[in-house]
Amino acid sequence: MKFQKPNFFIIGAQKSGTTSLAYYLSQHPNVCMSVPKEPRYFCSDYGDRFRIAKTERQYERCFQHRRPEHLAIGDASPVYLNSRDAVRKIIDYNPEARFIILLRNPIEMAAALHSESLACGDESVASFKTAWHMQDLRTAESEQSGDPYLKGLVYGEVAAVGRQVQRVYQQVSRDRVCIVWFDRFAEDTEGSVKEVLQFLDLSTDVELDYTIKNENRQVKSRMVASAFSAVSQVVRKAGFMGGTGLGTALLHSRLMSRKQKREPLSPQLRSELAAYFTTDIEILEQLTGKDLSHWKSPATECAGVMPGTT
Repeated sequence: MKFQKPNFFIIGAQKSGTTSLAYYLSQHPNVCMSVPKEPRYFCSDYGDRFRIAKTERQYERCFQHRRPEHLAIGDASPVYLNSRDAVRKIIDYNPEARFIILLRNPIEMAAALHSESLACGDESVASFKTAWHMQDLRTAESEQSGDPYLKGLVYGEVAAVGRQVQRVYQQVSRDRVCIVWFDRFAEDTEGSVKEVLQFLDLSTDVELDYTIKNENRQVKSRMVASAFSAVSQVVRKAGFMGGTGLGTALLHSRLMSRKQKREPLSPQLRSELAAYFTTDIEILEQLTGKDLSHWKSPATECAGVMPGTT
Protein backbone atom coordinates (compact mmCIF):
# COMPACT_ATOMS: atom_id res chain seq x y z
CA MET A 1 0.00 0.00 0.00
CA LYS A 2 1.37 3.39 -1.01
CA PHE A 3 2.33 5.50 1.98
CA GLN A 4 -0.09 8.34 2.63
CA LYS A 5 1.54 11.22 4.43
CA PRO A 6 0.05 12.51 7.69
CA ASN A 7 -2.46 15.22 6.86
CA PHE A 8 -3.23 16.73 10.25
CA PHE A 9 -1.07 17.72 13.17
CA ILE A 10 -1.98 18.42 16.79
CA ILE A 11 0.84 20.88 17.39
CA GLY A 12 0.09 22.12 20.92
CA ALA A 13 -0.08 23.69 23.28
CA GLN A 14 1.57 21.49 25.87
CA LYS A 15 -0.52 20.53 28.93
CA SER A 16 -3.67 21.72 27.17
CA GLY A 17 -5.40 18.40 26.50
CA THR A 18 -3.45 17.16 23.47
CA THR A 19 -3.05 13.63 24.85
CA SER A 20 -6.78 13.32 25.54
CA LEU A 21 -7.72 14.75 22.13
CA ALA A 22 -5.34 12.37 20.33
CA TYR A 23 -6.86 9.46 22.26
CA TYR A 24 -10.42 10.46 21.39
CA LEU A 25 -9.61 10.91 17.71
CA SER A 26 -7.73 7.60 17.56
CA GLN A 27 -10.99 5.77 18.26
CA HIS A 28 -12.63 7.10 15.10
CA PRO A 29 -12.76 4.43 12.36
CA ASN A 30 -11.35 6.88 9.81
CA VAL A 31 -8.47 8.20 11.91
CA CYS A 32 -4.93 6.87 12.26
CA MET A 33 -2.77 8.43 14.97
CA SER A 34 0.98 8.02 15.09
CA VAL A 35 2.60 5.46 17.38
CA PRO A 36 4.20 6.80 19.46
CA LYS A 37 1.87 9.75 19.94
CA GLU A 38 4.73 12.28 19.74
CA PRO A 39 7.25 11.46 17.00
CA ARG A 40 8.63 15.03 17.28
CA TYR A 41 10.14 14.58 13.83
CA PHE A 42 9.77 18.15 12.58
CA CYS A 43 11.21 20.07 15.57
CA SER A 44 14.76 20.04 14.22
CA ASP A 45 15.68 23.08 16.31
CA TYR A 46 15.38 20.88 19.40
CA GLY A 47 18.08 18.55 18.09
CA ASP A 48 18.19 14.81 17.47
CA ARG A 49 18.47 14.01 21.18
CA PHE A 50 14.88 15.18 21.60
CA ARG A 51 13.32 13.83 18.41
CA ILE A 52 11.88 10.31 18.56
CA ALA A 53 11.82 9.87 14.76
CA LYS A 54 15.07 11.23 13.36
CA THR A 55 14.72 10.23 9.69
CA GLU A 56 11.81 10.23 7.28
CA ARG A 57 11.89 6.45 7.17
CA GLN A 58 11.64 6.25 10.97
CA TYR A 59 8.83 8.79 10.88
CA GLU A 60 6.80 6.86 8.34
CA ARG A 61 7.13 3.72 10.45
CA CYS A 62 5.08 5.55 13.10
CA PHE A 63 2.12 5.07 10.75
CA GLN A 64 2.74 1.52 9.57
CA HIS A 65 -0.56 0.43 11.16
CA ARG A 66 -2.54 2.65 8.75
CA ARG A 67 -5.39 1.00 6.85
CA PRO A 68 -7.24 2.02 3.65
CA GLU A 69 -10.24 3.36 5.60
CA HIS A 70 -8.05 5.86 7.44
CA LEU A 71 -8.76 9.20 5.80
CA ALA A 72 -7.21 11.39 8.48
CA ILE A 73 -3.66 10.57 9.55
CA GLY A 74 -2.39 12.49 12.56
CA ASP A 75 0.77 13.36 14.44
CA ALA A 76 0.25 14.74 17.96
CA SER A 77 3.53 16.39 18.98
CA PRO A 78 2.65 19.46 21.07
CA VAL A 79 6.24 20.68 21.10
CA TYR A 80 5.74 21.70 17.45
CA LEU A 81 3.94 24.88 18.50
CA ASN A 82 6.96 26.14 20.43
CA SER A 83 9.40 25.03 17.72
CA ARG A 84 10.75 27.63 15.32
CA ASP A 85 11.13 25.06 12.54
CA ALA A 86 8.28 22.58 12.87
CA VAL A 87 5.37 24.24 11.05
CA ARG A 88 7.54 25.28 8.10
CA LYS A 89 8.97 21.77 7.81
CA ILE A 90 5.50 20.22 8.06
CA ILE A 91 4.28 22.42 5.19
CA ASP A 92 7.31 21.44 3.11
CA TYR A 93 6.53 17.80 3.83
CA ASN A 94 2.80 18.08 3.13
CA PRO A 95 1.52 21.41 1.76
CA GLU A 96 -2.08 20.31 2.44
CA ALA A 97 -1.52 19.74 6.16
CA ARG A 98 -4.07 20.95 8.68
CA PHE A 99 -3.21 22.09 12.19
CA ILE A 100 -5.04 21.73 15.50
CA ILE A 101 -4.03 23.98 18.39
CA LEU A 102 -5.38 23.68 21.92
CA LEU A 103 -4.99 26.88 23.92
CA ARG A 104 -4.98 27.29 27.68
CA ASN A 105 -4.44 30.15 30.09
CA PRO A 106 -0.62 30.40 30.12
CA ILE A 107 -0.58 30.91 33.89
CA GLU A 108 -2.20 27.52 34.41
CA MET A 109 -0.19 26.00 31.59
CA ALA A 110 3.16 27.08 33.06
CA ALA A 111 2.32 25.60 36.46
CA ALA A 112 1.08 22.38 34.85
CA LEU A 113 4.27 22.10 32.80
CA HIS A 114 6.32 22.30 35.98
CA SER A 115 4.18 19.63 37.63
CA GLU A 116 4.55 17.31 34.64
CA SER A 117 8.29 17.90 34.36
CA LEU A 118 8.66 17.14 38.04
CA ALA A 119 6.74 13.88 37.71
CA CYS A 120 8.75 12.82 34.65
CA GLY A 121 12.11 13.51 36.27
CA ASP A 122 13.06 16.36 33.93
CA GLU A 123 12.61 18.93 36.70
CA SER A 124 14.68 18.77 39.89
CA VAL A 125 13.25 21.85 41.65
CA ALA A 126 10.11 20.98 43.59
CA SER A 127 8.90 24.56 44.05
CA PHE A 128 7.26 26.07 40.97
CA LYS A 129 7.99 29.56 42.30
CA THR A 130 11.70 28.77 42.58
CA ALA A 131 11.78 27.12 39.15
CA TRP A 132 9.95 30.11 37.64
CA HIS A 133 12.59 32.48 38.95
CA MET A 134 15.36 30.31 37.44
CA GLN A 135 14.29 30.95 33.84
CA ASP A 136 17.14 33.28 32.88
CA LEU A 137 19.68 30.86 34.30
CA ARG A 138 18.10 27.93 32.49
CA THR A 139 17.95 29.81 29.21
CA ALA A 140 21.68 30.46 29.44
CA GLU A 141 22.42 26.86 30.43
CA SER A 142 20.26 25.55 27.58
CA GLU A 143 22.06 27.70 25.02
CA GLN A 144 25.44 26.65 26.37
CA SER A 145 24.75 22.93 26.70
CA GLY A 146 22.31 22.41 23.85
CA ASP A 147 20.16 20.26 26.15
CA PRO A 148 16.59 20.44 24.74
CA TYR A 149 15.14 19.41 28.08
CA LEU A 150 16.49 22.54 29.77
CA LYS A 151 14.73 24.51 27.05
CA GLY A 152 11.48 22.88 28.15
CA LEU A 153 12.03 24.11 31.71
CA VAL A 154 11.87 27.76 30.68
CA TYR A 155 8.17 27.77 31.46
CA GLY A 156 7.45 31.36 30.50
CA GLU A 157 8.81 30.81 27.00
CA VAL A 158 7.00 27.51 26.47
CA ALA A 159 3.68 28.92 27.72
CA ALA A 160 3.83 32.12 25.63
CA VAL A 161 1.25 30.74 23.21
CA GLY A 162 0.28 34.10 21.68
CA ARG A 163 3.62 34.55 19.91
CA GLN A 164 3.59 30.89 18.91
CA VAL A 165 0.14 31.10 17.30
CA GLN A 166 1.20 34.32 15.60
CA ARG A 167 4.10 32.42 14.01
CA VAL A 168 1.70 29.71 12.79
CA TYR A 169 -0.65 32.26 11.20
CA GLN A 170 2.30 33.84 9.40
CA GLN A 171 2.84 30.53 7.60
CA VAL A 172 -0.57 28.88 7.35
CA SER A 173 -3.93 30.14 6.09
CA ARG A 174 -6.51 30.33 8.88
CA ASP A 175 -8.91 27.92 7.20
CA ARG A 176 -6.32 25.18 7.81
CA VAL A 177 -6.04 25.90 11.53
CA CYS A 178 -8.51 24.72 14.16
CA ILE A 179 -8.33 26.43 17.56
CA VAL A 180 -9.65 24.44 20.54
CA TRP A 181 -10.08 26.46 23.72
CA PHE A 182 -9.11 24.48 26.78
CA ASP A 183 -11.89 25.80 29.01
CA ARG A 184 -14.57 24.68 26.57
CA PHE A 185 -12.78 21.39 25.88
CA ALA A 186 -12.90 20.70 29.63
CA GLU A 187 -16.56 21.68 29.99
CA ASP A 188 -17.92 20.22 26.74
CA THR A 189 -15.44 17.60 25.62
CA GLU A 190 -17.80 15.83 23.24
CA GLY A 191 -18.85 19.06 21.55
CA SER A 192 -15.25 20.16 21.12
CA VAL A 193 -14.21 16.81 19.63
CA LYS A 194 -17.11 16.94 17.16
CA GLU A 195 -15.92 20.37 16.00
CA VAL A 196 -12.47 18.91 15.39
CA LEU A 197 -13.99 16.01 13.44
CA GLN A 198 -15.93 18.49 11.29
CA PHE A 199 -12.70 20.41 10.68
CA LEU A 200 -11.16 17.12 9.46
CA ASP A 201 -14.21 16.41 7.25
CA LEU A 202 -15.05 13.28 9.24
CA SER A 203 -18.35 11.91 10.47
CA THR A 204 -19.40 13.00 13.95
CA ASP A 205 -21.89 10.15 14.26
CA VAL A 206 -19.55 7.94 16.29
CA GLU A 207 -19.41 6.82 19.90
CA LEU A 208 -16.14 7.58 21.66
CA ASP A 209 -14.73 6.83 25.09
CA TYR A 210 -14.12 10.19 26.76
CA THR A 211 -11.91 8.90 29.56
CA ILE A 212 -9.35 11.56 30.42
CA LYS A 213 -5.71 10.78 29.71
CA ASN A 214 -2.43 12.03 31.16
CA GLU A 215 -3.82 13.06 34.54
CA ASN A 216 -1.66 15.17 36.80
CA ARG A 217 0.48 13.04 39.08
CA GLN A 218 2.62 13.70 42.13
CA VAL A 219 5.53 11.45 42.92
CA LYS A 220 5.22 9.69 46.26
CA SER A 221 8.89 10.19 47.05
CA ARG A 222 10.93 13.28 46.22
CA MET A 223 14.05 11.17 46.76
CA VAL A 224 12.93 8.84 43.98
CA ALA A 225 12.10 11.75 41.69
CA SER A 226 15.47 13.41 42.36
CA ALA A 227 17.32 10.16 41.67
CA PHE A 228 15.31 9.66 38.49
CA SER A 229 16.12 13.22 37.39
CA ALA A 230 19.84 12.70 38.03
CA VAL A 231 19.92 9.45 36.04
CA SER A 232 17.99 11.09 33.19
CA GLN A 233 20.52 13.90 32.97
CA VAL A 234 23.45 11.49 32.90
CA VAL A 235 21.79 9.44 30.14
CA ARG A 236 21.10 12.52 28.03
CA LYS A 237 24.60 13.89 28.44
CA ALA A 238 25.87 10.53 27.22
CA GLY A 239 23.94 11.13 24.00
CA PHE A 240 21.04 8.74 24.50
CA MET A 241 17.46 9.79 23.96
CA GLY A 242 14.37 8.32 25.57
CA GLY A 243 11.80 6.91 23.21
CA THR A 244 10.54 3.78 24.85
CA GLY A 245 8.80 5.68 27.63
CA LEU A 246 9.77 3.05 30.18
CA GLY A 247 11.17 5.55 32.66
CA THR A 248 8.14 7.79 32.46
CA ALA A 249 5.79 4.83 32.68
CA LEU A 250 7.57 3.66 35.83
CA LEU A 251 7.43 7.05 37.46
CA HIS A 252 3.74 7.37 36.57
CA SER A 253 2.90 3.94 37.93
CA ARG A 254 0.90 3.51 41.12
CA LEU A 255 4.06 2.28 42.80
CA MET A 256 5.91 5.54 42.25
CA SER A 257 3.22 8.21 41.97
CA ARG A 258 -0.37 9.13 42.72
CA LYS A 259 -3.00 11.20 40.94
CA GLN A 260 -3.29 14.57 42.59
CA LYS A 261 -4.44 18.05 41.69
CA ARG A 262 -1.83 20.77 41.91
CA GLU A 263 -1.73 23.17 44.79
CA PRO A 264 -3.19 26.57 43.79
CA LEU A 265 -0.77 29.37 43.08
CA SER A 266 -0.33 32.04 45.73
CA PRO A 267 -1.98 35.40 44.91
CA GLN A 268 1.47 37.00 44.71
CA LEU A 269 2.85 34.47 42.25
CA ARG A 270 -0.34 34.50 40.17
CA SER A 271 -0.13 38.29 39.96
CA GLU A 272 3.50 38.04 38.83
CA LEU A 273 2.63 35.53 36.10
CA ALA A 274 -0.39 37.58 34.99
CA ALA A 275 1.87 40.60 34.46
CA TYR A 276 4.43 38.45 32.63
CA PHE A 277 1.91 37.02 30.16
CA THR A 278 -0.32 40.07 29.60
CA THR A 279 1.30 41.20 26.34
CA ASP A 280 1.33 37.67 24.96
CA ILE A 281 -2.35 37.20 25.82
CA GLU A 282 -3.18 40.46 24.07
CA ILE A 283 -1.46 39.13 20.94
CA LEU A 284 -3.71 36.08 21.12
CA GLU A 285 -6.79 38.28 21.56
CA GLN A 286 -5.89 40.22 18.41
CA LEU A 287 -5.28 37.05 16.43
CA THR A 288 -8.48 35.26 17.45
CA GLY A 289 -10.89 38.09 18.25
CA LYS A 290 -11.63 36.39 21.57
CA ASP A 291 -11.91 38.29 24.85
CA LEU A 292 -9.34 36.77 27.18
CA SER A 293 -9.47 39.40 29.91
CA HIS A 294 -10.18 36.68 32.47
CA TRP A 295 -6.79 35.17 31.64
CA LYS A 296 -5.09 38.46 32.52
CA SER A 297 -6.76 38.77 35.90
CA PRO A 298 -4.39 37.76 38.75
CA ALA A 299 -7.38 36.72 40.83
CA THR A 300 -8.82 34.28 38.29
CA GLU A 301 -8.40 30.55 38.56
CA CYS A 302 -9.07 28.49 35.44
CA ALA A 303 -12.84 28.00 35.20
CA GLY A 304 -12.75 24.71 33.36
CA VAL A 305 -10.41 22.18 34.88
CA MET A 306 -9.66 19.07 32.88
CA PRO A 307 -8.13 16.52 35.24
CA GLY A 308 -5.91 15.19 32.50
CA THR A 309 -4.02 18.47 32.28
CA THR A 310 -3.89 19.92 35.75
